[in-house]
Amino acid sequence: MMRRGLPRGGLTGSRLWMLADFAAQQGTWWFAVILVRLGHPEIAWLGASATVLGHLAIGPVARAKTAGLALFAAGLGFGVDTLLIGIGVLDFPSARLASSPDLVATMSVSPAWMVGLWAAFGVSLLNSLAKLTAKPLWVVGLLGGLAGVVAYRAGEAMDVLTIELGVAGHLAVCCAWALALVALALAARWLSFDRVRLGGSRGEVITGVGVSEDAHGGI
Repeated sequence: MMRRGLPRGGLTGSRLWMLADFAAQQGTWWFAVILVRLGHPEIAWLGASATVLGHLAIGPVARAKTAGLALFAAGLGFGVDTLLIGIGVLDFPSARLASSPDLVATMSVSPAWMVGLWAAFGVSLLNSLAKLTAKPLWVVGLLGGLAGVVAYRAGEAMDVLTIELGVAGHLAVCCAWALALVALALAARWLSFDRVRLGGSRGEVITGVGVSEDAHGGI
């Protein structure tokens, strides 16, 4: 029985598409941040939505996989950021609701534009960041922790969020992102399996991420 493998060059097999996705991810972040800074957080999620919809419309990865990881990443990100807000680590000025000049209430959940960024980031794990998901999980966790702190510090520098509690707050962000990226990597791996079947004389399970037919002699 032949098992069709994924083409060489990663999950998409197109370096041009990888570059396009990388550029789209950067543009998505800047689109959201600039709109939030301009006082329009209510529409800052549109860029991320366009990125995800673009992948669904013309992306080389199966739509079901793209949609699945985008939804999972959005839900996971919403939970992570809402937890960090709840324990006093994160503060999003755009989420503050002024019910009166003397009373400002702060939303206890992650804002929509942030959830959108998580969804777009999840899609990148099947595209420009696909190789990251194949690395050992401890490496994924380490990179996730570092990247999370860097990303949130960048957001803080742009005045769209604040990391509270000093060193403890930064450690919380680091740990949260380390665990989140491991979860996303595992989800991406699972979604990237072509087929799982019993094969060989010993009945071993054959699976693979980014495995091509010519690399394995056409399983």
